[in-house]
Amino acid sequence: MYKDSKFKSFNISNFSPFYPILSFALLFIIGICVGSILVGKIQYLFEYSSSNIVDFFNIRQNENIFSIIYNSFLMSFPIYVATFLLGTSFIGCVTAPIIVLLVGFKVGLLTGNLYMSYKLEGIMFNALVLMPIVLSFIIGLFILSKEAFSFSFDLAKTCIKNNKPVNIYSKFRLYCLKSVSTLVCVLVSIIFDVGLSTLFISYFTFI
Repeated sequence: MYKDSKFKSFNISNFSPFYPILSFALLFIIGICVGSILVGKIQYLFEYSSSNIVDFFNIRQNENIFSIIYNSFLMSFPIYVATFLLGTSFIGCVTAPIIVLLVGFKVGLLTGNLYMSYKLEGIMFNALVLMPIVLSFIIGLFILSKEAFSFSFDLAKTCIKNNKPVNIYSKFRLYCLKSVSTLVCVLVSIIFDVGLSTLFISYFTFI
């Protein structure tokens, strides 16, 4: 009975809006660290990340600007859609952190592979091209994951007997509006991808 009353009185909005985002940032960093360590220990992960790096270079060296935009869109937008859709269910509380962790893990694989295989040139490529694209994308994902977690939690609270009613429709409209606004980060990520690839990709010859 005591635990139930505590759950009903718990409200994510009581916390600073930065706490959930910082939590997702921590998960992202953990994912990067784990990916960077495992890429050198598991052959499949090394080959997988190498294939991703080669594909990234081939598209940006040999294709036109529209192919780059399309490829960049396909790398980011489906992750946002998955996070949003899962946030409309009870499992969003679990899947939002997992998605952030997995994205960090993949970034860690790519970063670790670049450092291991290409040394200084890999570090320069990571700093000049990869990280600006990733950071603009991940900021939006942090915000979207926070909103997905919060809305999913509100859904779960409506199932608690005698719990204070939650205006789900209003919250869903707000969730949709905030989710759409995070697509600005996808657009910025695509712009960075096209711009930085055009500027710097020809200076890297390790593929």
